[in-house]
Amino acid sequence: MALGLSNAAISRELHLSIKTVEPVVSTIFSKLDLHADADSNRRVLAVPAHAQRPNESTER
Repeated sequence: MALGLSNAAISRELHLSIKTVEPVVSTIFSKLDLHADADSNRRVLAVPAHAQRPNESTER
């Protein structure tokens, strides 16, 4: 996603079904609180949103 790949491109790159990739991408958007909006590109916003999140491995 950080490379701007579509779901189809991600599935080809990782040799996964598009049906496997789509729900994972949706989950990522939800966890980053990036909901569907006609005025924004969630794939572009996902990178800085992820970078701003605290490191979950150090929170345990």
